[in-house]
Parts: sequence; C-alpha cells; structure tokens
Amino acid sequence: TSGTTGTPKGVMLPHRAVATHNQAATALFALTPADRVLQFATITFDAAVEEIFPTLICGATLVLRPEGALPSGAELLQYAAAQGVTVLDLPTAYWHAMVGELALGGAALPACLRLVVVGGEAAAPEQLAAWLRHGGDRVTWLNTYGPTEAAVIASAYALRPGDPVPDGIIPI
Repeated sequence: TSGTTGTPKGVMLPHRAVATHNQAATALFALTPADRVLQFATITFDAAVEEIFPTLICGATLVLRPEGALPSGAELLQYAAAQGVTVLDLPTAYWHAMVGELALGGAALPACLRLVVVGGEAAAPEQLAAWLRHGGDRVTWLNTYGPTEAAVIASAYALRPGDPVPDGIIPI
C-alpha cells in the first residue's frame, strides 16, 4: 500500500483479520456457488484478497482477467458477458472510465451481472447518475472504502435496484 505518502510499503495483517474480512465480504456480496467473480486486481494488490478468497470460500467460480494490457471498459464488459460474470470488483477510477464508455454507447452491461463493487477513491455523483441511466439501475452497486491496514475494506454503502439515489456526495 502507498498510504498517504505515495511510497510503497508492506502492511502486516493478522490471519484472523483477513479471515474475518473474507467472511464479511462473502455475506456483504451475497456470494453463492452460482456466482462467477472476476479477478480484476493483480495478486499483489489488497483487493485481490477480496476477489479470490470470498469466492473460493463459498464455492463460487473465480474468473481470471484476460492476460495482457488492461482491457477497455467495453472489452471487459464483453469478456464478462462471455464468461457469465455475476460480480465485478473494480477500482473506482476504472469504473468511472467504464461508465464513460457506457454513456457513449460503446459498451453494454451483461445480463448476467448482478453486483458491482467499487473502491479505492471517491465515486463521482455524475458517474453514478450515468451508471444508473445506462443499465446500472438493475445491478446492486457497492461503494467501499478501507485502508489496507483494515484488511481491504472497512465500510460499504449499498445501492440496490429501486433504492433512492443519494444526493451529492455518495456515502461509504
């Protein structure tokens, strides 16, 4: 993690913190053996813990991101559709770019997608509005936050289909 300094550093976490996080994420994401979760994060990033272990704990399928350069949002959504991905856990900045592609008509949300988790920085209200206009209103969306020292995430705000949309700053 870089923390607030921008200088990479390692963080020691006790096994129980990671185990507790994984149990909580399994419940928060409502994961079942029927789910197919995309592993988007590299194995060296703390978000990979949130993608890999809760998926395996509940017997769901872990779908690996295509090798090579980071795909565009449209390419990732096409891949997710082809793989039957039900859960995406994305950095907020990547999600912002993907929403931009949705708004331009260059991408479409797969019918199989039921949950999108974003985190790492503040989500922009205008991007959330665009997300909802372009199909995101049928997908549960989680805005998460947490320092690595808290075992990936410490808080989450869920926006489920039919929920009122927050005005202004999006809660975490």
